[in-house]
Amino acid sequence: MNNLSPLIVLLLGLISKTHAYEWNQLTENGVVYKTAIQKNHKPDNQLTFSDLDITEKKLTSSETNKKFPALNSPNTIVILGDTGCRIKEGKFGSEYQDCNDTNAWPLVKIVEAAGREKPDLLIHLGDYHYREQCKPGSPCAKMTPVVGYGWKPWELDFFLPMQKLLEKTPIIITRGNHEECSRAYLGYKALLASYAWDKECIDYEAPQIIILANTAIINFDSSSISDIPLGSDEAIWVKRFDDIYEKVAKLKVKNVWLITHKPLYGIVPFRFTFAPINMNLRNFFEKSLLKDKVTEIFSGHIHTSMIVKSKKYATQIVLGNSGTSLTDFKAPITKSSLSSMGYENATLADAGFGYALLKKNSDESWTIIFKDSNGKEKYQEKLR
Repeated sequence: MNNLSPLIVLLLGLISKTHAYEWNQLTENGVVYKTAIQKNHKPDNQLTFSDLDITEKKLTSSETNKKFPALNSPNTIVILGDTGCRIKEGKFGSEYQDCNDTNAWPLVKIVEAAGREKPDLLIHLGDYHYREQCKPGSPCAKMTPVVGYGWKPWELDFFLPMQKLLEKTPIIITRGNHEECSRAYLGYKALLASYAWDKECIDYEAPQIIILANTAIINFDSSSISDIPLGSDEAIWVKRFDDIYEKVAKLKVKNVWLITHKPLYGIVPFRFTFAPINMNLRNFFEKSLLKDKVTEIFSGHIHTSMIVKSKKYATQIVLGNSGTSLTDFKAPITKSSLSSMGYENATLADAGFGYALLKKNSDESWTIIFKDSNGKEKYQEKLR
């Protein structure tokens, strides 16, 4: 080491520096301050969550009020969804997103733009981890230094690019299907789950009801509900919604939001037209008592931004365009195709990357504003 120049010594020190991450997770029981720091030095592809020193502390009401004085009655909320860099190989084809290119994977730009909004709260609608598979010699080897379900892909996909926002703003974490038991549940369980699990993995995390002034936010885990119409376990899921209703019915609030990763009233491309998604979740909801209480539904899963209005129930906001490769809509949305799905109308706000901003109005209603990855407004609408 004595023969190395001071500059090389400095660079080696920077390279070996371990990042410490912190975030403030808003749960039904208040704000939990969490930290994670890597305590062991191993090759990146060998790092597991046992190589982290993870701590958490529930903030008292006075600590929360001092740290986040606007949280009890937020006026500005930033919504993100589906943020990770998509690297996936499978029997039906491969999908490679260049994680080194901020135009191909613009999460860093989105975080910077969202930070300029000075939000009182963040909501993430799920799917944090996308760097899943990359065989040696594949083109993706140049697009990301590491893949898999260990710590390093999680760090690169979420904690490193998000840190500027996470340091300053509390966040509600919604579980996505990428964090289900067959995929990246280990990172979710260790770092983001709101409850301690009594099993290696659980398919359904208990819901939370977070009350902020005149708005109740229901955080519902839909990660394990299949997009393929099955009709199984209907009674179980309807009861889960009904149990939430029993609690929400006692609240005196103006707005009841259901935040869940998979949309109840979503639209996806299908051949040369569109198809609804997720019919299982929609069926469970519409057979429950909760359907008459919810005013808006916020979901990701479909990699675009849209507002869908059903003929009977809550308005569906889809926001799944905050980083991962986008869904390609080629056919125009027609009234006849919407009607066949039971929808009144749908607004495809923008096919590009971005985030959503919720601004509270003087009458306690909210306006949603869709913005691109640089913070430029693309579309806005007042919610009912």
